[in-house]
Amino acid sequence: MRFRNICTADGTLFLDDKSYKVFYNVGAYGKEDEPELSALLQYLCERRATSGFTQHIDALVEKAKRNEKFRSTIIERVRSRARLKTFSDVDSKSAKADT
Repeated sequence: MRFRNICTADGTLFLDDKSYKVFYNVGAYGKEDEPELSALLQYLCERRATSGFTQHIDALVEKAKRNEKFRSTIIERVRSRARLKTFSDVDSKSAKADT
């Protein structure tokens, strides 16, 4: 199945950005006929690199994990999202209390 962007106000209006969304069940990597795609899905599922491509991805992941600036940026983004979620939860609770 493929999915495309569509306007919610006008169901006949499609965003012509040439993009499609494809969903995969990573746990079903063994049923995939294409070897490279199967290896990628297996890597995403089990974090086991079984092809040159997934070995390359794994090396990049390990390099990023050792990069302190990258780690700091990711940690700060996670903390910011947690704060935003907390503020959002507080706002929604106070809005319910006001009604």
